[in-house]
Amino acid sequence: MLCGIRIPMSVKILGPINIKGKLTAKSLVFGKNVVLQPNVELKVRGNGVIVLGDNVQLDTNVRIVAAENRVIDIGDGGQIGFGTILNGGEDITIGKGSAIASNCLLQASEHKLPIPKDRDVLDSGYVRGKIKIGASVWVAANVLIRPNSVIGDNAVIGAFSIVKGQLDQDGVYAGLQLQRLR
Repeated sequence: MLCGIRIPMSVKILGPINIKGKLTAKSLVFGKNVVLQPNVELKVRGNGVIVLGDNVQLDTNVRIVAAENRVIDIGDGGQIGFGTILNGGEDITIGKGSAIASNCLLQASEHKLPIPKDRDVLDSGYVRGKIKIGASVWVAANVLIRPNSVIGDNAVIGAFSIVKGQLDQDGVYAGLQLQRLR
């Protein structure tokens, strides 16, 4: 048991990790053979839930935040690279066997724009939208995935891209103004 959460014996914690929030037995769900590298942060706010499927690997400095009643679900065999952040202001689902490379940001909520002249940015409110990544997807390093994005199975996203909207399965995409390459 860790912070009152039942963890299978096959889970490997390879250094100090941070688990934050008001936790219950349902807040964090660990599959078998999960690997957590040093400095992983798992944070639950409100009734958020983080689910790590079988054989999930979280590299050093990965941060996962599930806010309010949101669910972050990383499917079996999923890999999350060094320094990647999953900010769950809305649900984030990553399909089986998908890999997210280093320094990516999956941002399921953003500040509303434009900001009214009579308000500060922190008082402008939020736009929230689910992020769904299909099975066997490769997201290269330094990619931003914005709210209301769906990436189909077997897609590839090139490094330094910004994703917003629906991407077809089996597609290869790249760019700050994302384009399908094939």
